[in-house]
Amino acid sequence: MSSARENILNRIFEVKEKREQVVLEKPDFESPIYVESDKPAPERFKENLEKVGGKVYRFNDFTEAVDEIKKMSDEEKWDPLFCKDKKIQEFLKGKVPFTDAEKDFVKLKVGITPCEFLITHLGSAMISSSGDSGRRLHIYPITHIILSHEGQLVDHLEDAINGMIKKYGESLPSMISTITGPSRSADIEKTLIKGMHGPKRFFVFLCHKPF
Repeated sequence: MSSARENILNRIFEVKEKREQVVLEKPDFESPIYVESDKPAPERFKENLEKVGGKVYRFNDFTEAVDEIKKMSDEEKWDPLFCKDKKIQEFLKGKVPFTDAEKDFVKLKVGITPCEFLITHLGSAMISSSGDSGRRLHIYPITHIILSHEGQLVDHLEDAINGMIKKYGESLPSMISTITGPSRSADIEKTLIKGMHGPKRFFVFLCHKPF
């Protein structure tokens, strides 16, 4: 008498003999992966980021951007506005009150940082821990403002990664990440919550001229 194991194996071999050979089509490695667009890069970036709840403000230069920050700060009473980046601080001095004191960090409502690259295809900002802003300022504030310029725009994620390698070589920052709109999570009962793991509002101030 055949064992149960032998019966199962025999049935498997019978099915294998009857089954037709499976032929897989060769993948198409030639067609482009991305859908091309005729829109300028700043417009594509703005469109894609705002689809996911972010907001892009466009300016000619950083002076105009700082004027808008002052206007928003006065209207929304941003106190304290937190900035650790030395270059951005030079633009804010005398125009927009800010702090970089550690004692003020836990009370901050708005954080201003630079970024590494802006990825037009995703509407994402690539940030790292290499600058004065460190890691926390991209996550902790309710409102996160990135001050950037059009020279930081790249088409795709791989372009940003290659740009980081070119910029830092073998000394890559310990943290490299991308931000695509306000923080959100639906882990709890599939209910979408904004601001769960980071800012509820995400603004990119995009200037035409670099600083």
